[in-house]
Amino acid sequence: AAAAADVATASASAADKPSRTIRRRALKQRAAQAKRAAAEKPKPKPKPRRAESSRSGSLPVLHEDQHVIAVDKPAGMLSHASEGDSSASLVDALAGRQVVAGHSPLSEEMLMPRLAPTGEPDSHIPRCVVHRLDRGTSGALLLAKTPQAEAALGAAFRSRTTAKRYIALLSGRPNPPRPVGGASARERPEAEGGGIAVEAPLGRDAARPGRSVVDAAGGKPASSVFRLHAYCAERRVALVSVDLLTGRLHQIRAHAAFLAAPVAADDAYDEAGGPALPPN
Repeated sequence: AAAAADVATASASAADKPSRTIRRRALKQRAAQAKRAAAEKPKPKPKPRRAESSRSGSLPVLHEDQHVIAVDKPAGMLSHASEGDSSASLVDALAGRQVVAGHSPLSEEMLMPRLAPTGEPDSHIPRCVVHRLDRGTSGALLLAKTPQAEAALGAAFRSRTTAKRYIALLSGRPNPPRPVGGASARERPEAEGGGIAVEAPLGRDAARPGRSVVDAAGGKPASSVFRLHAYCAERRVALVSVDLLTGRLHQIRAHAAFLAAPVAADDAYDEAGGPALPPN
């Protein structure tokens, strides 16, 4: 009787194997169908960020036409929204501004994130932003209002046919240090326009996230020209203009620190703590 029971059990197990195989195949087919359906389902397009800003009506417009707008960005305002920071930005302000008669607003298309060659959003930076200024930096910011302007301005910045000049106060008198690896600075003769030419590659500072550091071995090429216009020995403050030949993160601030004259009141790069600036 026991032998008969064993034979019956074995027969039942053998008969059940095909049904289990069929079930596994069916589950795999359903999973594959669900995966294909998810891949074919159109992805929702990201919506442009529209934050209300009380400063939208106070942004001085330096120039505007059909394709571009140039704005005088105040210090303390982001050029555009960034991840993890909900502060209102210049782009937010322009998106909500009252459009001047005869001019077109920034379109929804230009407020969308940049696109990669695949057609997918490539970053959180709006398409209208072709260059940026740090939050603490004031000055002219040029934005593209049309895809044609975006392409033309992007090509101009990449080919360095644009000129970018900044004015800064430095803590101390800038002096070329000794060359360090592939990083150097030299006094330029008047025939070349004078000033201090800085060739110091910049990379991300692993010890201080969000900052740049001179990295002669693995940094990206970075070139600046500092020109000294005035120096106050009593306060150890220098007035300089800086021409940027490249556009790296915090390039002026990192290169100024490389010249032992960091930007005045710059807590991120003035490790020694420069002289306090007068209130006015």
